Amino acid sequence: MYELEFIKEKVENETGLKLETKSRDLDSTIARWLYFKIAKLNTGYSLTQIGGLVNRDHSTVIYGLNNVDYELKTSKALQRKYNMLDVICKAHLNYKKTSDIDEAIELLNAEIKKLLSIKQEFFELNTNT
Repeated sequence: MYELEFIKEKVENETGLKLETKSRDLDSTIARWLYFKIAKLNTGYSLTQIGGLVNRDHSTVIYGLNNVDYELKTSKALQRKYNMLDVICKAHLNYKKTSDIDEAIELLNAEIKKLLSIKQEFFELNTNT
């Protein structure tokens, strides 16, 4: 269960939300969905075990897994948050060889380039007005 606890802690730290609460507000729900997706992709635990750590049953995990990709497609900020969390969790849990780490570095560099481009656009908009 160490892996699930690690993922839960990272998602909670990044979102500032407790995943095991009974809250059904959108931010809490989506944070749990991120945890479900990262846990499913990076561990061999059952959906019952993944959900159990945050006081949810397997059907709630299935529902979250079926809906999280839509949310990721519609929110760039959420996609960036997910990418960062996924890389952190993979780095800690799954990297077995240096090529895995190199792939993660490439992903992070791509995200950094996107952020630098956004920063440049923001700078240009603010200096042209």
